[in-house]
Amino acid sequence: LRWLYLAGNAIGRIAPAALAPAKMLEKLDLEGNRLVEVPTAALRGLPALSELKLSRNPIKRVGDGAFLPVASSLQHLYLDNMGLEQISPGAFAGLGPKIRSLYLESNKMSNIPDMSNFTGLEILNLGDVPFHCDCQLLPLRRWIDKLNLRVGATCGSPAEARGLKVKLSTTFQTCPGWGRGEAGGASPDKAKAASKPSKKKRSG
Repeated sequence: LRWLYLAGNAIGRIAPAALAPAKMLEKLDLEGNRLVEVPTAALRGLPALSELKLSRNPIKRVGDGAFLPVASSLQHLYLDNMGLEQISPGAFAGLGPKIRSLYLESNKMSNIPDMSNFTGLEILNLGDVPFHCDCQLLPLRRWIDKLNLRVGATCGSPAEARGLKVKLSTTFQTCPGWGRGEAGGASPDKAKAASKPSKKKRSG
């Protein structure tokens, strides 16, 4: 068994040993069920899992180490349309360059943990997430600037930034550390003074 589709089955809980016989499982689709937390314990013993879809489950919070059991193999992670309100700082512990796609659109969190080690990303969707564009979000702003991806991240607050793309919001210009010369860190005046752009134009 390599692919298992359990979408739309009103599943509210997965017993820790339920998936143990499927050691070669590569894709697990749990979309549209009634899970209220990531089934971390049930993911143990799935060393080949490369795709996990949890979309449209009423999961409000993703805790630390939620994906550790499959961190060495996971490449595609779907956490969209869940009403997700909080992602703990250590939620993505263990995940890194192997991740190719991450779907977080249509959720309710205002910030996300550091993902700078996700260097292999090919798809990142942060659309329809009400990011609070203040100095705490500056690391995300800088990271988005370095990605050659369209991520769709927009500000939900404060009021003066609402609706603006995160990478275009000027609210970050008053933050300590703004203008250090990193991507996205230069002031508008310094940007105009640059004689030649070092990288091709990106969209975000």
